Amino acid sequence: MSWLAIQTPNPPRPITYPAPYHVVGACLFDQFSIDFIGPFPTTESGNKYIIIAVENFTRWPVAIATKENDSLTTARFLYEHIFCNFGPPTHLLSDNGIHFLNNVVTQFLELIQVNHKVTSIYHPQTNGMAERINGVVVGSLKKLVLDNKKQWDQLLPVALYAYRIKIHTHLKISPYEALFGQAPGVPISDPLFNVGKVIGYERLVKLWGLRATMESDNDKLKNKLLTHKQFDSLKIGDRVIMKDHKRSGKNKMDPVFLPTIYRIIKAFKNSFQLIDEQGKVFKYRVNAASLKKYRKR
Repeated sequence: MSWLAIQTPNPPRPITYPAPYHVVGACLFDQFSIDFIGPFPTTESGNKYIIIAVENFTRWPVAIATKENDSLTTARFLYEHIFCNFGPPTHLLSDNGIHFLNNVVTQFLELIQVNHKVTSIYHPQTNGMAERINGVVVGSLKKLVLDNKKQWDQLLPVALYAYRIKIHTHLKISPYEALFGQAPGVPISDPLFNVGKVIGYERLVKLWGLRATMESDNDKLKNKLLTHKQFDSLKIGDRVIMKDHKRSGKNKMDPVFLPTIYRIIKAFKNSFQLIDEQGKVFKYRVNAASLKKYRKR
């Protein structure tokens, strides 16, 4: 048995790196996280997917049912449901899906001057905000559809509303209140006077207080991670092996890592660009959690 084969079955030691700072928006409409969910059972309208974007500061979700999960659908959604309603965000966070990296989407984002951030391959946790809301929305739809599984697209607005008005664990208020400055369903005797009052000074104070809380929490988390002991720290020039995320079987005896040895040629915040021993550069950045140092005999 080769020395490489001995190393590949073992899972990597946990590596802790500073949390990516683009996960939480710094202010209102600063950043949206976007993702596709599906496929679902095809509805009577022909819909099979959900495209969802989350405003990171308030956790306000925007989503529609779609027939395709392609770049044209993505660009149209961004234009009609994000840009035309909220204006262009500063940042857009997505995974490596081709529907987000296609020229149609890239050129549209360049046109409206949005900075497109892409998560590391095999590490969807970087886009954790969208991932968590995806799970909540799907769970709500499962409860609503019952035996009418082909009508889920008609129930999507209800599932979104239920999430928007629910108190968020981190915010301590609902996404609805964080965005609009008041709880939903509150009667207003004098709309002109009260709207000016609610979304004026009081709303400004509340949102700035929320921003300060988020920044404080982010600083605490960053300091905690920076002081945490890091195992097996990786750097440019290190030889590494990569976890096999495409194992079809669940046999515990199967190797966890691919038999290819790579070398790190570029380092980012918590991901790396790799090249194999034949000089072929790996197409995507790889998150540190999927790598393990190759140790010579």
